Amino acid sequence: MSNSRNVFAPVSENLALHNSKLQQYPNGYVRTVCCSRAIFKDSFLEPVQPEKFQPKPKNSDNEPRADSIKRAKQKVFDIAMCNINVWQYFVTLTLNGKLIDRTDASAVYKSLATFLHNMSKRYNLVYLLCPEYHADGEAIHIHMLCSGDFKLADSGKRTKRGQIIYNLPQWSLGFSTAVKLEGDIQKICSYITKYITKDSKKIFGKFYLASNKGLIKKPVTVLTDCNYENIHCKEYFIPEAKAGFKYPDDSQVLIGDDYDVVMPDIFD
Repeated sequence: MSNSRNVFAPVSENLALHNSKLQQYPNGYVRTVCCSRAIFKDSFLEPVQPEKFQPKPKNSDNEPRADSIKRAKQKVFDIAMCNINVWQYFVTLTLNGKLIDRTDASAVYKSLATFLHNMSKRYNLVYLLCPEYHADGEAIHIHMLCSGDFKLADSGKRTKRGQIIYNLPQWSLGFSTAVKLEGDIQKICSYITKYITKDSKKIFGKFYLASNKGLIKKPVTVLTDCNYENIHCKEYFIPEAKAGFKYPDDSQVLIGDDYDVVMPDIFD
């Protein structure tokens, strides 16, 4: 029994929690996150005294909280980057008001879900998409990273860099554009997160939609510890976490709210 007690003894909190994590993506890019206190937990360990769950309050307008938006941006970035070698096209889908009520999120979602299901089944579509409202704040359109065996039609138009702008014939509910991805795909993975902002709403009940199959959803993550005070870069204090965060590389710049993403060549 004494051996069993040693094997199954609780792990002390200082061993179960760490203040840094490294996330590695398929293209070799490593994102480093350092926290002023130990908050990152090994998935297979539980602290001796875990913090009590505190429900996150919503603001008076029931709008998404800033921390919720940051998590969504990070998840979109993770999925985009984890599949950086998969994506072939950047697609935008709009809706024709004569064919569908493009202000009705339920109707749009139903039609979009049918389209995605059919495209996935027939053309092996894999996708990561973010819905967005037009400038009028009512009509919905879609931005999407995707790949598949579907055929595209030359629209006859070109980008400023001379790339072909295609149409997606399978999309029958409005206008579509598709551009083949070239150049720095990592910037494009960053670019799609710009559609999730402090003014974003969960149009379909969430900020984004992604294929259930064929995509890696999380990067390889290693937890470790660092001397937080010795890391000399900008600190971001998150009141909800009661902690400061530092990003000793360019990762926070890629997805931060205060950064204007430089448009890749294909969007010129």
